[in-house]
Amino acid sequence: MTEDNDETTAEVTQSEFIDPSPVGDELMRHYAALEPCERIPVAKSFTLPMAEYKAPLLMGLLKQISKLHRVLVLIEHAELGLFEIRRLPNGYDAGFFYHTLKASADAPDNVGNYEEAELREKLLEALKASFVLSDDETKSYDPSFSLQMKNENVVSYTYLHRKLANIAAFRKAKGGATAALKKTLDTLCDEGVIERVPPAYAEKAFQVTAKVYRLMKG
Repeated sequence: MTEDNDETTAEVTQSEFIDPSPVGDELMRHYAALEPCERIPVAKSFTLPMAEYKAPLLMGLLKQISKLHRVLVLIEHAELGLFEIRRLPNGYDAGFFYHTLKASADAPDNVGNYEEAELREKLLEALKASFVLSDDETKSYDPSFSLQMKNENVVSYTYLHRKLANIAAFRKAKGGATAALKKTLDTLCDEGVIERVPPAYAEKAFQVTAKVYRLMKG
């Protein structure tokens, strides 16, 4: 009797879970490719084929994976068609490493990718902040922000633009803050990290006609 009950309970528990949707698969594929970062020795590298992976996505993930005593950087070897992922000596600063490459002919792409990763990180920070700030704080950037938006992990373009326009990474970005914001939003949508909420749904659910975005992962 007890064994039958245990089996029934196990079946019910398992039935609560389903296979994940394809959303974020590209992000997870890149994350899986960086598994060697967990065991790479100091001053050693490994490579990934450039044709199969996206530099900004790898760069963003490396920023997340890196810690004070495990700093990882991405180096492009276009002539070989390879990305090199290198672990720097303990205590080294990844940002300083990238900027020292500016004198190199191969540096612009590396530095540019670092800046893209920084924009990506700042945008996600701002997006997540809207869910933990008080409603009044969030509404100071976007008066249309509502509890329903917060419950569904949704923020408007208006909020993001006003929140990020004066952040140094966006203000100093090539093309200006607005262009950088739009490009970073498009990148995160392509990666499946966020999604643009359909206008019809946004108007019905949140009573807004502005662009709104939902955080899917991260």
